[in-house]
Amino acid sequence: MSKSASVRGSMVSAPLAVLAMALLPSILLARCGIWPTFPPRDGGMDGGGMDGGARDGVVGTNDRADIATDVFSPEGFRVCPTAPGLGPFTAVSVASLTGTVFANDLAFDGRMAFVTVSDQVQQVTAVGAVSGLTTVTSPLNGYGIRYLANGDIVFATFSVTAGATGNTITRFEPSTGMVTQLASGLTNAHGVVSMPGAGGVFFTQNNSGVGGLFYVTLGGAMTQLTAAIPSPTGLAFAPDYRHLYVGSAGMGVYVVEVLNDGTLVGTPRMYAASLVKADSLAFDQCGYLYAADKDRNRIMRVSPGGGAIDTLVVSAPGAMAFSPWGLAFGRGAGFDPNSLYALDVNSNTVLRIPIGVPGAAIVLPP
Repeated sequence: MSKSASVRGSMVSAPLAVLAMALLPSILLARCGIWPTFPPRDGGMDGGGMDGGARDGVVGTNDRADIATDVFSPEGFRVCPTAPGLGPFTAVSVASLTGTVFANDLAFDGRMAFVTVSDQVQQVTAVGAVSGLTTVTSPLNGYGIRYLANGDIVFATFSVTAGATGNTITRFEPSTGMVTQLASGLTNAHGVVSMPGAGGVFFTQNNSGVGGLFYVTLGGAMTQLTAAIPSPTGLAFAPDYRHLYVGSAGMGVYVVEVLNDGTLVGTPRMYAASLVKADSLAFDQCGYLYAADKDRNRIMRVSPGGGAIDTLVVSAPGAMAFSPWGLAFGRGAGFDPNSLYALDVNSNTVLRIPIGVPGAAIVLPP
C-alpha cells in the first residue's frame, strides 16, 4: 500500500474510532435494558419525540431530522434545559358532553378523544362533535379509560356508593360494538393503563384508603401486584413503558417498575409527596408530571425526578370554578399536541389548555 493510501485510511478510521467510543456506553446500556430503545422515527411514536417535539431540549420547536442530537433521560424523556411555563393559561372549551354526565377521564388514540361520563363512553372529534359509543350499566359509572395496542378501549367502572363491589374493568371493541368484562366484583376500580406488547391491563382499586395495583390479562386472569400504595388512583407510564406512576389520594405519586407480562420489579417508592389528589396523570416530553386535583380546583405540576411541585395558573371559561379530572395531551389531526386537555366536572366540558409543550412520547394504535 502506498504512503498516501495509508494516510487516507488513517484519516477515515480515526473519526470512526472516535464515533465508536462515543456510542459504546449507550450500546452497552441499551443491551442491559437500562437505556430506552425507540421504534423508527415514524414507527408509531407520537408526541414529544419521534414525530415532533423539542429539538435539543428547546421547548416547543419541531424536530424530525435531527433526533440524534437530542438528549434523553433513562426513562425516555427529553432533557430540556428550560422548564415549560406555569401560565397564566386561558383554557378553551372544545366540546360539551351530553346525556347524564359526570365527566371522569379521557384518552386520545391519534384520531379522536374518548371520554367516560356517568353512564356512557363517548367519543369527541377535533371539531367538538360528541357521540355515545357504549353505555355503562347503572348504578356504575365510567371512570379511568385508555386504549389497547389494537385500538380497542378499556375502561374502569365504579359505584358512587362507598365500598360497593361489582365494579369492573371492561373492554370495548369500537369496530364491532362488543363489550367484554375483563374483571368484575371489584371495589371502586379507578385508573387503567396498558403498554405495547402487553397481554393485559394494569389498574387500581381504591376502597376507603385500602386498595392496590392490579394486573388483569385479556383472558380475565387477575393478579394483585402490590398493596403498598394507599388509596391508589390515576396511572401513567414513562416513555420507556417500564416505569409506571401511580397516584395516591392524600399521599402523592408513587413509581413502580413493571414488565409487559404484569410482573412487578422491586417495590413501589414515593416519587412526589404532598400531592393531595392525583386522580389523573399525564407527562409532557420533558418529564414534567401533571396531576389533576379536582377537589381543590387545580392542576399540579411535578418537576422531573420528583422535584418542585407547582400549580398551573388556568383561567377557565364560565362562571363555575375550574374542576379538572381527566388529563391527556392532544394527539391526532385537529388536536393540538402542545396543549393539555382536561375534563372539567363542573361544566362537563372538554377544555384545551395551551401550555406550549407536547406530551411525552407514547405508542398509538395503528
